[in-house]
Amino acid sequence: MYLHRLELANGSVLDSNPMRALQQFHTWKAKRLLKTIYDDDAEAFRAAVDSNETLLIDLFMDDGRDLYEGQALPGITLTVGDIANYVSAEGMP
Repeated sequence: MYLHRLELANGSVLDSNPMRALQQFHTWKAKRLLKTIYDDDAEAFRAAVDSNETLLIDLFMDDGRDLYEGQALPGITLTVGDIANYVSAEGMP
């Protein structure tokens, strides 16, 4: 949970807000894992996303009930293109 302001091996720095930093971390992790699935069978991946329009929408949102800002954090929306083009840089999750 104490990921905020963490500098990764590649020089990227996570947000100073702990909830945003956690969201960034989860987004990178999800992209990496989804890219593995996509690379195994891109056609099946696209079919799964196409059959469920909300599958990659509003991910990792926060309801704002935390100690930091008390404001809701909107979710992240990914596209198949985000997944297909994702390249995990050295030192990134």
